[in-house]
Amino acid sequence: RLRAARIRLDLDPDKGQPSRIESQSGVEFSRVRGADETVVTGENLEAGFAAGTSRLEALTVRERARMVTRSGAADQDAGRDELEAEEIRLRFRSLEDRSVPAELEAERSVRWKTPPRKPQTGAQTAEGSELRADRLKMVYAAGGDSLDSGSATGRVRLAGIALGGAEGSEIRRLEAERARFAFYPGDNRLRDFAAEGQVAVQYRRPPDPEAGRPPQEFHTTSDFLEARLRESDGAVDSVIQRGRFQYQEEGRTARAGRSEYRAETGVMTLEQSPEVSDSSGTTTGERMEYDRKKEIMTVNRRVRSILRPQAGEGGTLFAPASGAASSAPSVVTSDALRHWTAEGRARYSGRVRLMSESGQLDARELEIFDSGERVEASGDLRHLILRAEAAEQGRPARAQGEGAKKASPVTIRAPRMRYFKSENSAHYSGGAVMTSEDATLRSESLDLVLDADGKRVERAAARGHVEVRQGARDARGEMADYYLVPGRFVVTGSPAEILDPERGKSAARRLTFFTSDDKILLENN
Repeated sequence: RLRAARIRLDLDPDKGQPSRIESQSGVEFSRVRGADETVVTGENLEAGFAAGTSRLEALTVRERARMVTRSGAADQDAGRDELEAEEIRLRFRSLEDRSVPAELEAERSVRWKTPPRKPQTGAQTAEGSELRADRLKMVYAAGGDSLDSGSATGRVRLAGIALGGAEGSEIRRLEAERARFAFYPGDNRLRDFAAEGQVAVQYRRPPDPEAGRPPQEFHTTSDFLEARLRESDGAVDSVIQRGRFQYQEEGRTARAGRSEYRAETGVMTLEQSPEVSDSSGTTTGERMEYDRKKEIMTVNRRVRSILRPQAGEGGTLFAPASGAASSAPSVVTSDALRHWTAEGRARYSGRVRLMSESGQLDARELEIFDSGERVEASGDLRHLILRAEAAEQGRPARAQGEGAKKASPVTIRAPRMRYFKSENSAHYSGGAVMTSEDATLRSESLDLVLDADGKRVERAAARGHVEVRQGARDARGEMADYYLVPGRFVVTGSPAEILDPERGKSAARRLTFFTSDDKILLENN
C-alpha cells in the first residue's frame, strides 16, 4: 500500500506491470507479510520492479526517511524497530516468485532504535538500544524475514545495551569510527558486534542499596572491540578490547594491549604489558584480573609495584614521606599480587623484594594493610636496613665530607615480621638474627624502635635466649637492648653472662658494654 500527495506510476508497455513508481510529499509505504509489518515514510519515494513482473526490486526514500518494523504477532508487546535517516534504500531478492528484503542502507543522520525484547523463558527483559551513525548497511537472512549482519560507519554511537550480571547494568554509550554486527537467526537479536577506530565505552552499574553502594561507572578506550551477546535476553556476555586499551574508574587507570570483560562474573582480564595506576602508585605484570564485584585485583608473573605515599603522609621504614623531593619511591617485585582495593590491602607472594630508601626486604610473602599503616612479611625473611652512623659517639653526624661515615647496613633474618606505623616499630618473631658491622644479635624475638621520622633504627630490643657476638666478646641473657648510637648493649638475665678473651667470664643481673671500647659495666641491683 502506498499513499502520498503525488504518485507517478510507470508501466511495462508489453505486460502492463508496474516498472517504476515515484511519489512526493507525505509518502507512506506499508508492506505486510503474515504477522510482519513494515512501514516506510518520507518526502520522496522511488520504487523499481523486476522487468515484466510485479516483484519489487528496490525502494528508496529520501528527506526525513523513517522505517518502522514489527516482526511476529508474539512480539506485539515488545514495540517496534525504528530507523530514521535522510535516505533509506531497500534492495529485494526473488524467493519462490515473491520479493523478500536482501539489503538495507541508510545515510546521513542515521538513527536505529530497537525496543525492549520479549525475553525467553526464565530470562529478564532485554533493554532497548539505539544506534547512531553517518551510514548504515544491513544484510537480511536468505528468507528475508530477519537480519543476518550489518555495518555502520562515521561517528558510530551505540547506547543502552544491557550487560549480563547485575540487573540494570549496561553499556550506556559506545563510540567508534566503524562497527559490524551479526544477529541470531529469526528475531533480529544481536549475536555479536565489533567496533574499531577510537573506540570509547561507558559502562554503568546500578546502585546496590543492600551493600550501600552508589551507582558506579567506568570508561574504556581502545582501537578495537568485540562483544558477544546472549540469545536468551540480548545482554552482553563478554567484551574484548585490543590495541592501546585504557580503563578509568574512580581515580584508577589501567592500560594493556588486550582486555576481556566477562559481564556475568564482573571480571576484567588484562594482558600484553598491563599496567594499573592510582594515587598510591603503579603496578605492572604479565597478566591482571580485576573482579569488579569483589573489588579484588590479581596480578601474576613479573609483578612490579612503584609505591608513592598519599598526600600528607609521613615517611616510614618502607616508604618516603609525601612531598619529599629527595626521596625515591618504594618498589616491590614478586611473582604474584592480590590487592583488595576497597580495603587498601595488598598481598605479594612468591619471590618478594621491597626496596626503599631505607633498605631492602626479601620474603616469600609481604602484606601491606591500610596503605602502609601495617606491614607483615613471612618466609625466608631477610631485612636490610641502612643506618647513618655518627662521626663521634653520641653526636649527630655532620654533612658528608665533614666526618660522617658511609651508611652501614643492619640485616635481620627471621621467619616473620610485623610493622606498625602508629607504634613506630617493627617486630620480628620465630627466632631472629640481627647483624651489623659492630655485632651479631640472636634471640627468639626482636623489636626495632625507629626514630621520629620512622625511617632509621634507634634501638633493637631482643627477648628470649639472647646471644650477642661483638668482636671477640660473647654475651648471653634473657633480654638485650642495643642502642645503635652510641653503639651500646644492655643485657639482662638471671644472670646475664659475658665472655671476654682478655677479662675472662663475668656475670651480673645487668651488663652494659660498648662497641667502641672494651669497657664493661656490671650491675646487680
